[in-house]
Amino acid sequence: MQGRVLHVEGFEGKVVAIDMTTDHVVASANSFEELMLIVRSLGISDAMVLRVPEVDAPLRVGLG
Repeated sequence: MQGRVLHVEGFEGKVVAIDMTTDHVVASANSFEELMLIVRSLGISDAMVLRVPEVDAPLRVGLG
């Protein structure tokens, strides 16, 4: 079984809104607050919001 593949290449270090149907970025910004303003102004209602880590960011695993 394969999981979802999010198309976030080129958005490293950004906060993005991803369309839940296509898994493509529909909006991006440098902060969560800025992204929420953009998402609301575009009328986007069905998107997943996450921060895309930098390419060389350490992988965080566990509760710490």
